[in-house]
Amino acid sequence: MRYEGEGTITASADRNPKNFIDLKLSALGHYGSATAGSFEAGGFIKLEADQSFDNVQAAFGGRARYAKVGLLQRADILALDVQVGEVDPGDDEARKAALGVTKLSTYDRMEFGALYLYRIRTGIFTDVEFNYRRFQEIDAPARIRAAGLRVHELGTVRVGLKNDFFVAYSAGRLPFDIAKDQTVAIGLSYKLF
Repeated sequence: MRYEGEGTITASADRNPKNFIDLKLSALGHYGSATAGSFEAGGFIKLEADQSFDNVQAAFGGRARYAKVGLLQRADILALDVQVGEVDPGDDEARKAALGVTKLSTYDRMEFGALYLYRIRTGIFTDVEFNYRRFQEIDAPARIRAAGLRVHELGTVRVGLKNDFFVAYSAGRLPFDIAKDQTVAIGLSYKLF
């Protein structure tokens, strides 16, 4: 079992450009070798919400993940993650408005993520990370396509600095966002465990 959680929380939910919290539980079988990398496959269940929990949805399905350490250098990391499953959109306000309904039906979605982390460790820099996420509804209704809600994608370039500080640039949007956005973030990374 693997527990994962990620998201961005700001002082004002209305001004949060990455207003998406993702809490996931996965049960994955593992196969790996030092030369080929590691492959995991299994199932997942997750909860997705915005910071204020005005929009909340659940998803479950199948997941496959591949990771390789030492692709271009000894300590760099490449990770690819694919999830296909069913989404219960619950209180997705943008989806309700696009479909013109008050109660939403479940739908199928594919999620793809790619991450590449290159270690630098020179001067004040520690690493550079390239991260891409894509959420795509399968067989989306015409109204969802017309509203531009079928695909959500976000790309991020993050530069790690000493003492867990970072600078990041992101472009795109995540689920619950209607418009694409570009943001620059300066902050401090903290892992709870």
